[in-house]
Amino acid sequence: MSHGISIEERHRMIAEAAYYLAEIRDFAPGNTLRDWFEAEAEIDRRLAEQENVKRNFHDRLRTQIAEWDAKLDEMKLKSKEATAELSADYEKHLETLVQKREIVQAKMQSLLQHTGEAWEDLKVGTEKAWEDMRNSLEQIVSRFKQK
Repeated sequence: MSHGISIEERHRMIAEAAYYLAEIRDFAPGNTLRDWFEAEAEIDRRLAEQENVKRNFHDRLRTQIAEWDAKLDEMKLKSKEATAELSADYEKHLETLVQKREIVQAKMQSLLQHTGEAWEDLKVGTEKAWEDMRNSLEQIVSRFKQK
């Protein structure tokens, strides 16, 4: 069962959890195998839960990027139909949005390559870039609705 961590790291986590289970029962002999199996089940449950959180986050982000792409395509069409001055303004803002979208895409790709604390740290940065893109897009859409 792969959880995005090495076999050695999973083994270390199980051993540590089994140790704490043994400690709770004052290291009474005869229960080490049970401690190991309980620890293994708990670690696998936690790792599976983390994988679900990661998968859900990636799915939401992929969906959001697809929505942004549709909105950017819509804005490109409007740019072509606009006056020369307005079209130039559209193009400038579109370029900024495309760059921000690429940053979010790159951060998402980086997230796919990390686990544990590194993933959590990268997730925070990705969420900030996501929020920046969302805010920028809303401001630009609002601006051009007025024109």
